[in-house]
Amino acid sequence: MKTDFHFLNGGRFISRGHGLHPERVIDSIEIIYVLSGRLGIAEEKNEYDLLPGDFLLLYPEKRHRGTLPYPADLSFFWGHFTGSLKKLAKLPQSGRAARPEHCALFFEQLLNESATDNDAVSCDLLLALLLHEITLPNRAADHGKHLELAEEAWQYMRLHFAEPVSIA
Repeated sequence: MKTDFHFLNGGRFISRGHGLHPERVIDSIEIIYVLSGRLGIAEEKNEYDLLPGDFLLLYPEKRHRGTLPYPADLSFFWGHFTGSLKKLAKLPQSGRAARPEHCALFFEQLLNESATDNDAVSCDLLLALLLHEITLPNRAADHGKHLELAEEAWQYMRLHFAEPVSIA
């Protein structure tokens, strides 16, 4: 079974409360998924402030570096993989996972699978599941926009309660 991307290696970073992500250029794609704490990282001139539930894809042959010292509570999954840059361009480079518990579970399974017999097909399929998961729409963000609109409507009604109300 063939997938668009091939998993190489990965791990889980647990901070000791000091240090900074190294500045480097790698020849593979890297995915980072933050479990706890705050990770400040940049790729070329783009800076990212990642919080729990956030993901980031770092592109090959682009310089990336840390922008903030590692806090004591920082923990994140990381994985390196190869594949079609054309297909990669269709994925969001960063964002918040719609279902954080699924991303964490898929990443954990991926790392467990790679540590056993290193069944490449299983690893690639788990990577595909993880990448699919980050493309799902974040309904929580949409919900926040709806709450903001409802709050605006409520404020309008409070200010204009004595005036005739219309659908407009």
